[in-house]
Amino acid sequence: MYVLPWSFGSSFEMKYRKKVAEYVFNNVNIEEKPTLEEESNLIDYMLGEDFEWKSIKEEIIEEQKYEKEDPSIVNDPNYVVNTIDTIRHRNIIKLFMENDLSVILCGPPGCGKTMIINNAHKNLSGIVDPKMIFINFSSMTKPRLVTDALEQNCKMSKGNKETILKPDKKVIVFLDEINLPEPDKYGTTIIIE
Repeated sequence: MYVLPWSFGSSFEMKYRKKVAEYVFNNVNIEEKPTLEEESNLIDYMLGEDFEWKSIKEEIIEEQKYEKEDPSIVNDPNYVVNTIDTIRHRNIIKLFMENDLSVILCGPPGCGKTMIINNAHKNLSGIVDPKMIFINFSSMTKPRLVTDALEQNCKMSKGNKETILKPDKKVIVFLDEINLPEPDKYGTTIIIE
């Protein structure tokens, strides 16, 4: 029930995503449905570690306790003010990361894609803290940039006909601004392909 609105509605505008969530909530027949607060929707809830439904608002209140205990935390440049949206996105991205699934975040510059990934990485639980490899693309980026970044963070071993790069521990590769490399004279962007 939790994944259906995200699977089918994640690329929709919020008003349509809420309609998908409302449809799923009203038409999926399971025993364990969350009790929705007034003016809330299924996408305003998440499954906790014990697989109990939890309001994202409760999560915000819980996380604000830490801010009250240590007010200086808000001076940290990596600090993220938790809102329903930041927690909602963080939890979805965490699910992908914890299950070794790829994710693509699309949006205009400055909308918070990098912040969402960093926030999800910072809050990973249940797995060894993975190493983040950030690769920032530009119009002049060549495949060698990616190869160099992987070689710096992986052990190289030779196979029969190929070279294999193996990381010491789990690695998350974050490719930022992947749309920027310019196509060659044939209209291809070799680094992306």
